[in-house]
Amino acid sequence: MVGGALSGFLVSYVGVLAFIATLGMAGVFSSLAYYASDGKPVYGLVERNFVDIARGTSLGLSNKIWIMLIFAAIIWFILDQTPLGRRMYAVGGNPEAARYSGINTKLIRMIAFTICGVGAALGGLLGSASTATANVTATQPFMLNSIAAVFIGMAMFRNGKPNLPGTILGVITLRTLENGLNFTSINDFLQSAITGAVVVIAVIPSALSRIRQSR
Repeated sequence: MVGGALSGFLVSYVGVLAFIATLGMAGVFSSLAYYASDGKPVYGLVERNFVDIARGTSLGLSNKIWIMLIFAAIIWFILDQTPLGRRMYAVGGNPEAARYSGINTKLIRMIAFTICGVGAALGGLLGSASTATANVTATQPFMLNSIAAVFIGMAMFRNGKPNLPGTILGVITLRTLENGLNFTSINDFLQSAITGAVVVIAVIPSALSRIRQSR
């Protein structure tokens, strides 16, 4: 959450590009985690009750899925049912128009980054609880996959715009693809290459749509 807030501050009030700020803060916190753990898995930090929740099931589904769905429902409510969400859509769609309409675009961006940080922190906690281990390298593959899921969702819904249902379907698509690749015993590096190719292919329709609209 702190990382998201700091990234939001850099983007909103300092003027750093969003992608650069995100990568930079990821590098800072990863380095701090490496330093604190000496680059090794750390055991015994996660409470047993939390481990049991993360590893347990309810109504035939993993508790992690239920937690994800609850978090997604909260985000959907914020985005689609509250003034804050409408302001976020306005800032994301056209920052200049949003600013001229009286929206505090800097604050809205910072709030959006902070919410993303909360989601990342929740995912990290659930991952650590699932293995009962704090491992700084465990989530490294997720950065590309999280970006890919958003772009796949953009290609599926709302004419190439980021949206929550599409992102969820993007996550499911990537997870299905990953499981299929694991069954074929494809090298991990090639799996990353395939994921990157999926991102590029997913972006093409929205890019072509924007080109047609600009003509």
